[in-house]
Amino acid sequence: MKVIASLSEQGWVTDSAKILNFIFSYYILTDRAQTVIFQDNLISLPETYYKYINDPDGMATAIKSDLEKLIGRYFPIADVDTEVKKITDSKFAILLYAAAITENNTRIELSRVVEIST
Repeated sequence: MKVIASLSEQGWVTDSAKILNFIFSYYILTDRAQTVIFQDNLISLPETYYKYINDPDGMATAIKSDLEKLIGRYFPIADVDTEVKKITDSKFAILLYAAAITENNTRIELSRVVEIST
């Protein structure tokens, strides 16, 4: 069974749905500058945003790849889909959908919307 660390009173999280939620949360909130030890080894939305700031479609593809890598570390099967929706000329929404299959073949799903401004 895989577990994920929590920086809360929960300690080590073992519930599959919560693990998927933590993966999303950590991906969205992790800042590349928060560590020197793991420099250039963090997978995070802020870093992907920086690389693809003027390419929303490229950003959606990179986010899909990032989340597949991260979720794949905790679940045997990970299915991620991303879709870009234009809000204005400089604002986009990226719809994130992830499904994971646990070791006991339970399917869990999670969706998020991230608003991006160029």
